[in-house]
Amino acid sequence: MSYRGESESSFPIDLLAVGLLGLYTLGVAAGVVGDVPGRRPLGVAALLFAPGYALVCGLFPRERGQETITEVFEPTVGEDAGQITVIERLLLGVGMSLCLVPLLGLGLVFVGVGVQSAGMLGATGLTTVVLTVIAGVRRRQVLPWERFDPLPADLSRDSVRWSGELDLRTGLSVLLAIGFVVAGAGIGVAVLETDRGEQFTEFGLVTEDPETGELTADDYPDELTPTQSERIQVTVTNNEGRPVEYTVVTLVESLDSNGNRQQAERVDSFRVSVENGETVREQRSLDPEMSGTNLRLTYLLYVGSPPDEQTPATETAYRSVHLWVDVPTGGN
Repeated sequence: MSYRGESESSFPIDLLAVGLLGLYTLGVAAGVVGDVPGRRPLGVAALLFAPGYALVCGLFPRERGQETITEVFEPTVGEDAGQITVIERLLLGVGMSLCLVPLLGLGLVFVGVGVQSAGMLGATGLTTVVLTVIAGVRRRQVLPWERFDPLPADLSRDSVRWSGELDLRTGLSVLLAIGFVVAGAGIGVAVLETDRGEQFTEFGLVTEDPETGELTADDYPDELTPTQSERIQVTVTNNEGRPVEYTVVTLVESLDSNGNRQQAERVDSFRVSVENGETVREQRSLDPEMSGTNLRLTYLLYVGSPPDEQTPATETAYRSVHLWVDVPTGGN
């Protein structure tokens, strides 16, 4: 007799694992989860197994098919008639995932989002979580003794049958599963390793219109004094996909007719931490000792600290912007 007295409190450990993979994928897509140990294997499992397995669990919440109770206790074809084993569920999970993920990509294209890594990861993670919840609800609606149980006892029983009845059909199933994994693993790794969109930092100078209060990349002061310099706002926008700490260095430079630097004065520097997707603006008062006409006011942006050199230069900076100004003697 094949009946097993499963407990009503049997914990769905498989659905918990798949749901956590879905949440992990959502975290990676949102930039909340960074580099973690085993990132590649987790990513491949999250893309090529989790959504399909959640769908399989939702479609087949029972250990067996829709047989009557008599057929369960007295199978007419064999002890495992109508049963979907753990191994078969794993194989179906891989196959279903390879069908679902491309369909999600087509859906993103249809709605105008486009197939980007963040979008694909987000859609896959959300789909996995939703399907896992549905599978959990459907499994709880099934009678306890009919419910699929992923506990080790099932795995051991399936492993015995696997080793004892390794027939041609089973061998072909294994080869097919290996083919699925090999074909899809490249897709999963590529999605995980592809940059989530272009990563860059915007660095610029703006001034505020005194009448409207709007910021504009125009109307810069021609003469640099402590009062006039405060009109200039240094803006840093972080699109690097992670929080970044920057250093801004300000120079006043005198150049010859060939554009070579003759003299330079470091008049200011400050550090600023910017979260991903945020913009920070800083107003600074500058009071250089150097004076003259047609001097270059240069702002250099560094990720972290600037290199150990007496006077930084544009060649060593991550980003740089400049204005041409006159500096009166003594300022005012």
